[in-house]
Amino acid sequence: IDLAVEKVKINSPEDLKHYVATAPFDAYPFTVKSVDVTANTTGTAIWTPASGYFFMICDLVISCSTAGVITVYDGDTNNTTARVVKLNLTTSGGAVINYTKPYFSSTVNNVLRYTSDSTFVGTITVSGYETTQL
Repeated sequence: IDLAVEKVKINSPEDLKHYVATAPFDAYPFTVKSVDVTANTTGTAIWTPASGYFFMICDLVISCSTAGVITVYDGDTNNTTARVVKLNLTTSGGAVINYTKPYFSSTVNNVLRYTSDSTFVGTITVSGYETTQL
């Protein structure tokens, strides 16, 4: 993302709320994707950005009804380099990840995917933006 540095005077909490709400991602629509996860699933898409776009994760929420392992990754290959998160959750478990610095897909047109083991059943919800530049 091309950001210009500017001096901003914050006089009140309302000024701060306005500034944070309008910068820097106003140009990109906020996106929420949610998928129901079934056991024994490999490479299923969570978020397929529009052609020519990167996905940018701000929040990731994973919950499960049965214990198991879930891996969320960036692109077509599930390896430690592409891994966004790998969790071993207990029954009725979950995780909430709020990125203080958004996670950007490693290349344009990458798809955010998941793989679940033979027991994991749950839900993945991700929110963020699609952008044409890093």
